[in-house]
Amino acid sequence: WQFLRNTIVGGYFRAQSGSAWQALEKTYYGNYLGYAEPAGSRRTSAWYNLDLQLQHVLPLGKYSFTIEARFMNIFNTQTVTGYDSRIDQPTFLNPTSYATPRRFVLTAYFNF
Repeated sequence: WQFLRNTIVGGYFRAQSGSAWQALEKTYYGNYLGYAEPAGSRRTSAWYNLDLQLQHVLPLGKYSFTIEARFMNIFNTQTVTGYDSRIDQPTFLNPTSYATPRRFVLTAYFNF
């Protein structure tokens, strides 16, 4: 959305359902490929996030200079997105991955 000349505001909202997973056990060959329970019998939690962007372009004749600020994961939702599914390990059911935490990125670039 351009609310001032050469200034743009944008946003991105994402709502994502949890992903299906199941406990795994070692196969005869030593790989964790054997299902210890029905496929997809567990789900990770649903989660959401909001990203915002502010961009301002400074015209310099036939060139331009752009300053951009991005605010990612405004709500700082740190939802678990993966679990240790190896049923024979002491870390079974421990989180292995999370949604990316809140971040701020400031960028400047010259267009020619």
